[in-house]
Amino acid sequence: MGKKKLSDKDFVKEYEEAINGPEILSTTTNFCFLISGYISLLIFFIFLVVSNIPFFPPNTLEEVALFSLLIVFIIAAFSPTFFIIFVFTIKEDIEKYINDFKQYKAAKKREKNFLAKIGMSMKEATRRYNFILKEAFYVQSLQEVCKLNPHTKSGQVEMIKNWYKFKDTALVEYLLDNEYNESDFNMYAGHFEIKNFSEKKSFAELLFKLAILEDGIHDDEWEVLMDLLVNLNFTENYIEFFKKRYNPLRTKFNDYERNTETTKEYHSVSLLKPYYDILGVNENASDEEIKRAYHNLALQHHPDLAKNADRVKESEQMMAKINEAYEKIRN
Repeated sequence: MGKKKLSDKDFVKEYEEAINGPEILSTTTNFCFLISGYISLLIFFIFLVVSNIPFFPPNTLEEVALFSLLIVFIIAAFSPTFFIIFVFTIKEDIEKYINDFKQYKAAKKREKNFLAKIGMSMKEATRRYNFILKEAFYVQSLQEVCKLNPHTKSGQVEMIKNWYKFKDTALVEYLLDNEYNESDFNMYAGHFEIKNFSEKKSFAELLFKLAILEDGIHDDEWEVLMDLLVNLNFTENYIEFFKKRYNPLRTKFNDYERNTETTKEYHSVSLLKPYYDILGVNENASDEEIKRAYHNLALQHHPDLAKNADRVKESEQMMAKINEAYEKIRN
């Protein structure tokens, strides 16, 4: 039988069907305990009988012969009775064992056929199954974001290499250039598993950082990132957090924050002059000029930009001032 390549979805479905059998070990153990109990009970009964026989233990040939006949009589007369009672008592257990054993044999046959079809050992199949459930989505997310900005591949490779502590650059390049197949998960298994919300949030931030390399987040990248946030099961509040944090880095910056109603409070131009100075525009600047200045400053000072990796704290402070200035002027 030739090896068959299955999609992740089909692989998971067929793997679960193949291993979906009863836990035969526990069933067998319980059944053996019942049989052992029955045999022990029979032995104990025989002991009670023979212990009251005057010629026990037998000393002469005649006593040995009589004793042997008595044992045969006990086994012939009493064992079938006890056995019938025993079988009647545990009838459901016996039927369950027989049924479970049949299902177990069928499951082992399905498992054998499945492994033959995909050309893997059970250990390899289990590893791929776990990889699909725990890591494949994150690998595919990295590939999906990175392929939209191929001009920054070297930066993406370096960022992923450092983030996941890969020693081999070629391994990361291969990851981004190829859709992983049945053999590749052995190389990557364990690297991309996300165990808690904090790790998931960090992964989402990594995706945005990969997208903003060079010239910011393009519209197609933004749409992909928004879909991935939904698929990562972030709540609306967290999605809003990511939108607000990274919207200034979009190449076609739009005033996302202004979708809510602005206040009508009046501020004199003289009071706002320091904020205009922070953005580097004059008091007569148009809305478009203010937005462009804010966007350009964000592309310089945002703490998640790779070029600001060595000055994160300084960038956060500068970005806070830029955000405050923009908010004050726009309101």
